[in-house]
Amino acid sequence: MKNKKYIFLFIILLPLLIISCAKQKENSNSNKELDISNSNISKETSSSVLSVDNKPYYNFSKHIKLYLNPSVQYNNFYYDNVSNEGMVMNNISNKIEQYLKEYTNIEIYSNNNLPGLPLNKSVLESNNLEVDYHLAIHSNAGGGSGCEGWYNGLSYDFAKEILSSLSEVLPYKNRGLKDGSKSLYELKNTTSNACLIEILFHDEKEQSEYILNNKQKIAQAISLGIINYLKSIE
Repeated sequence: MKNKKYIFLFIILLPLLIISCAKQKENSNSNKELDISNSNISKETSSSVLSVDNKPYYNFSKHIKLYLNPSVQYNNFYYDNVSNEGMVMNNISNKIEQYLKEYTNIEIYSNNNLPGLPLNKSVLESNNLEVDYHLAIHSNAGGGSGCEGWYNGLSYDFAKEILSSLSEVLPYKNRGLKDGSKSLYELKNTTSNACLIEILFHDEKEQSEYILNNKQKIAQAISLGIINYLKSIE
């Protein structure tokens, strides 16, 4: 009678033991996969790239100061007649600042506090801070298509890298770089490496909508351009 009882218990417990062993094996395999993933990340890091929560963190050897200066042209309305250049560029500039502060050791200054300093005062502030780089962020108008960049005598490569990174995420042409050291107030009067980026034409329906619907993507592309340039001169 006892033997039958033990056999009955064994039959009941056997499936539970099989399920328990299977779960342990599954957990073991998932831990191995996680270890493999982490080892791959560590192999990809370089001397200037650290890992924070498995995300790249760019620790530049030099102390770098950057000034972000979004447009303050609040009367330049987008195609929808609701959004305007000043508000949209300020939003993108804030996203760039957040991204660079999270993923780099660059010291960021900005004219992001609405309504922002007028152009002559933001240029003066940038100069007084003695920043290394100055980035003006605008959207364009006048019936064209695509993105373009302007540079002063010191910043051709800086502008080129940012524009290249930006153009990779835009489904519009890259209109290239132009020298603004004599024609644009901001680039003419800024003492640091300064460039001005015109993202797209906000007075054209599709480009206007693209900017409004892809502000995060645009901000990350510009941030990556800044990082790529600084990596190239390390």
